[in-house]
Amino acid sequence: MDFSSVKRIDMSLGKVKEQAALSANSYKEHRVGEKVRINGHSYVVEKFVNSKDSGFSATLYRKENTNEYTIAYRGTELSDIGDIKTDLRGGITNKNSQNPDREKFTKEAINQISKNF
Repeated sequence: MDFSSVKRIDMSLGKVKEQAALSANSYKEHRVGEKVRINGHSYVVEKFVNSKDSGFSATLYRKENTNEYTIAYRGTELSDIGDIKTDLRGGITNKNSQNPDREKFTKEAINQISKNF
């Protein structure tokens, strides 16, 4: 099989630091269209959700100069008892109440990105 046309994933230290900074930034409340600076780069928040019901939260960022997209999912916030309960329930029952929200956000984000290409 010929993989010569497959785009390589940038795993350089600079890229990893940039992705980590986006992940940390996703813990802030955002609004669509908001511009944020991450490690000297300008990003636009294209999509944001913070479900009070399930505790699911994610942000879709677009890097302005390259139009690269990144989805950042929040992890468990130890200060939020709802997040802790969701994780415990998922561990005990093997069902995560955030999955429907995650799937919906991801599908909508992919559709939104696809429209731009």
